[in-house]
Amino acid sequence: MNVVRKSDELFCRLHGAGWSIGDTAFAGPGGMTWLVYGMQGGYELRSEAKSRSEAWEAACRQAEALGLIDPL
Repeated sequence: MNVVRKSDELFCRLHGAGWSIGDTAFAGPGGMTWLVYGMQGGYELRSEAKSRSEAWEAACRQAEALGLIDPL
């Protein structure tokens, strides 16, 4: 059975709306931090969180606030 992770679903949502988007993770003294970053036209978004799905959700909320994707 294939399970689609929430972060993958949110990636597809943003990418399908025309965003060039990606993520990366950093390990530090406080643990792991996920960073999602993207561009569409003249717009940029950037979000950070302790979990990958939280970082993607924050990125989607930023795109929603700009009116560039439908609400979750």
